[in-house]
Amino acid sequence: MDDAAITGLGYATPSNVVSQELAADAFANAFAGSGNKSRWVHKIFSKSRVARRSLASPLRSDQLESDVRRLWDVPTAERMRLFRELAPPLAAQAARSALREAGRSAEEVTHLIVVTSTGAYLPGPDVDLIGLLGLSPGVERTLIQFMGCSAAFNGLRLARLATTANPRGCTLLVCVELSSLHLRLDPDPENIIGQALFGDGAAAAVVESVRTPERVLVTMQRVLHEIVADSKDEIRWEIGDRGFEIHLSRKLPDWLGARVEKFAQPLLQSAESDPSKIDFWGVHPGGSNLLDRVQCALQISDEALEPSRAVLREFGNVASPAILFVLGRQLAAIEPGARGILLGFGPGLTLEAIELVRGAAQLRLEEVGA
Repeated sequence: MDDAAITGLGYATPSNVVSQELAADAFANAFAGSGNKSRWVHKIFSKSRVARRSLASPLRSDQLESDVRRLWDVPTAERMRLFRELAPPLAAQAARSALREAGRSAEEVTHLIVVTSTGAYLPGPDVDLIGLLGLSPGVERTLIQFMGCSAAFNGLRLARLATTANPRGCTLLVCVELSSLHLRLDPDPENIIGQALFGDGAAAAVVESVRTPERVLVTMQRVLHEIVADSKDEIRWEIGDRGFEIHLSRKLPDWLGARVEKFAQPLLQSAESDPSKIDFWGVHPGGSNLLDRVQCALQISDEALEPSRAVLREFGNVASPAILFVLGRQLAAIEPGARGILLGFGPGLTLEAIELVRGAAQLRLEEVGA
């Protein structure tokens, strides 16, 4: 059987772009009178190495501080209403782009996989996308929810299985996250880290079985998945009365740095156990310290890690779509036949990896994430 191949990628981000400096000032001023919390905010936002973020929430640059204070009081039900209004059109934009890149029509899609952790309603975004895209009402659909930053890997694995079961099929994977809807003015440093990192966006991939290398962006080879024991508290994402509450442990980068090489070892063996012999890396841009630790543990060059750093810098951590943003950034510099690894992390603590081989197709999008 032919390998499961990604033949199209697409991206979408909200038009509302907020600089990190402006966001830091707004949050710091909102914490004014809370002791040294204001100083913490500027320090955490600065160390994030995020320059700007695209936000779907109604946070306007000209009155950001008042909007931050106002949104803090919005109940979860209203945030879910906003997600239902804003997420499907953004997801559809990314999906249409991916289908165009793959040369596929909506009528040809046999499987639809939708990934999100920042909104929940039924009938869900998968059903909305069927209508927005004009997919067949008989399309086989799966909704992957509340699995965090690594959820795209679950979607890619499922798309790979769908391709194995139906080599003539066409699977559309769509990831959409609107983390800005869950703004919280909790002074807990773990919350402030999250507020400094996350941005909004959507990404889509078309996965199919093809024999023509000229149509293939990358083929998916081996996959790895592991839940690290005694690590549940390193990343937590819980539903609260005022949005979803994210907690990122400050120990998380050290945890990953100490475990990631052993986890990736099965994929490094064919490279004679030398990580530097991997042609390219796509690492989830979960944070600057996280990227530093992973780079050190796996001996990844600055050049190989630059796509991850660029995505973090320009969009923040867009959660599940982020790894597809990184892959898109990598494609222009990768020669056909090059072997690489996608690496991701999420609540659990979950480690994910997929081995990829570059095909001959070129991604025609002018700017990934534009």
